[in-house]
Amino acid sequence: MSIKLQNNPRFVEEYSDYQKRIAAITDKKIQDDLTALLVQLRDQVRYIDRTHEQVFVTGRIPGEL
Repeated sequence: MSIKLQNNPRFVEEYSDYQKRIAAITDKKIQDDLTALLVQLRDQVRYIDRTHEQVFVTGRIPGEL
């Protein structure tokens, strides 16, 4: 099994810090926008982890001919 970026202590710490900082914002619209961006970041990190896992399992880059 590969090491996952989403489990990296630095990523976990920074993600948690961003959540706290976003929660402290009083403007609901800005808070919602930033939360959506943070969720997109999390989803992209998970995608990267899945792609790396596929490379380790198959030995091929996804989409490679």
